[in-house]
This record gives sequence, C-alpha cells and structure tokens, in this order.
Amino acid sequence: MNIQRNRKNKNFIIKYGKTALLILWMAVIFMFSHAPADDSTEVSRRAGRIIGSITVKDFEEWSDKKQEVFLERIDHTVRKSAHFTEYMILGILCLAVLGSQKRGKSWLLGTCYAITDEIHQYFIPGRSCQISDMVLDSFGVAAGVILAAAAVKMFYVCREKKEKNQ
Repeated sequence: MNIQRNRKNKNFIIKYGKTALLILWMAVIFMFSHAPADDSTEVSRRAGRIIGSITVKDFEEWSDKKQEVFLERIDHTVRKSAHFTEYMILGILCLAVLGSQKRGKSWLLGTCYAITDEIHQYFIPGRSCQISDMVLDSFGVAAGVILAAAAVKMFYVCREKKEKNQ
C-alpha cells in the first residue's frame, strides 16, 4: 500500500512538474516576445558579443567599428537561431507533457503557441508579426518533438536490451 502511494505521489510530481516547466517556458518565450524592439536588439547584440568572443580570435581587441560590423553581420543568424532554439525546447517540453505517442499533438500545440506569439508581437512597439518566423518556430517545435521522441525510443530500446541480457 505504501509503495503504491509513493509511486502515485512520484507520478503526480513528475506529471505536474513537467506541466509547470512547459508553462514556465511559455512564459519565458512570452517575455522575450513582449520586449520592445530596442530591448530585443540589445539582447541579440549581447548574444552576438558572446559568440564573437568565443568564436573569433582577439575579438575583444578589435575596434568598436569592426565589432559593430561583425555584430550586424551575424544579427539575423543570432535572432533566427534563438527563435528556432526556444521553440525546439518548447517541442521537447510539449512531448514530455503529452507523451511520446502524441507527437502530432505536441507539434500542433507548440505551433499554435508560435502563431499566437507572433500575433502578440504585432502589438509590441517596433516589433512585427512575420509568417517566416511562424514557419521557423514550427520547424523548431518539430525538431524538438523529433529529438525528444528519438531519445525516448532510444531509452526504451536500451532498457529492453539491458533486461534481455540480465
């Protein structure tokens, strides 16, 4: 009886913990999308500076003008990579909450959120609603769902092999 209750408590905590993580991540995405254009640009620039300092030898010694040219050159890639990554994480969390057999519904949930998020950006000063971002976000969700489903499949295959060998 105690073992069953402990198992139920554990399952309850895991289920609602995953749901809480999903909601928290949606709030993080909302927060990024709610930032006015100038704030969003500053975040991208900071990310670009970090990328520059990691990937470019002597980046910190470059002149401000040369660094600025570099940052302008990678800005689009930084922004689109951020979009893709934040929605890939959302796809992973959607699958974690809905279950590995609900890949289509996980993708649909994440994609619907991406669409509403882009519409939300339309009302933020200096921001816009772009179909191309909706598509990119949808691909990010799909990548997350596929990665998570593959990880779950690998886990079960490895567990099955381990049980077979014992």
